[in-house]
Amino acid sequence: MKRTEGVLFTAAILLVFSGYGTAATAASPLQAVETGGKVSGVAGTGAADARLRPAAPARQQHAAVVSAMPEPVRVMVRTVADGKDAAQVAVLLVGGVQRALAAPRYSVVNDGPAEIVANLGVTCGPAAAQTGAGYKGACDVSVVRSSDLVDFVAQARTDVVARDRFEVTETSGNGPEDTLKSLVGKMNGKVSPWLADTCEKIGGKLEILVVTLSNARYVDTRRSDYPTHFSRRLRGLGGVFDCKILASDAAKGTLQARVVYDKTRFPDGFVNRLYKLPDLNLRR
Repeated sequence: MKRTEGVLFTAAILLVFSGYGTAATAASPLQAVETGGKVSGVAGTGAADARLRPAAPARQQHAAVVSAMPEPVRVMVRTVADGKDAAQVAVLLVGGVQRALAAPRYSVVNDGPAEIVANLGVTCGPAAAQTGAGYKGACDVSVVRSSDLVDFVAQARTDVVARDRFEVTETSGNGPEDTLKSLVGKMNGKVSPWLADTCEKIGGKLEILVVTLSNARYVDTRRSDYPTHFSRRLRGLGGVFDCKILASDAAKGTLQARVVYDKTRFPDGFVNRLYKLPDLNLRR
């Protein structure tokens, strides 16, 4: 009887200790368990920890003005000559006009776009039909705003701004060629100052910049046509007469545009105004 009770007591003790071990194992949060080389219950430094950190904000890419180079106002001089002598006078007269306009901030061009167009109608003939001594010449000058330039006085863009007629006579007896040169000198002395003054009245407020941008693109790739938007946006500004894209490279993100504007409308500088237009995505 005592032997039986001893056996039962021993079995009970074993069951108690066996259960305690199982409970301890289940309750321990630091028990090492193989989980792919990591210890369960210990904070890791991998993907689980990365999920707890806030995602880094995407780096914003902005356009920037690389350069803004001024250009002279372009004046196209066109001539119409009636007769051989008139044609010679016209050639010499254009040379004088070019020199007169080169001194201020104008550039005379023979073709291509221009802000101002000057038309010279030249006639020339003998001063006295009976004797043929000397020459009498005339130049009808009209100055027109180019169709490439939006007029800032609210008139038609191709309206004639000014016109005048200049007549000269040269009767020196130094031979026909020298006489024609003398006649051109007199004509140029009248036409060039008038033309320079008229161009200043039209283009005195004009300023022209060739603006070059880097990274000229949007962060939002769905708006990929940055050059078109840039041109339209600038043309919509009060005081901007024209904006033409000269070159653009979508892959490199470069853009170059020629902008014609009224400098009095941008007292703080035109480039400073560009940086204040948020939709152009410009940063310094």
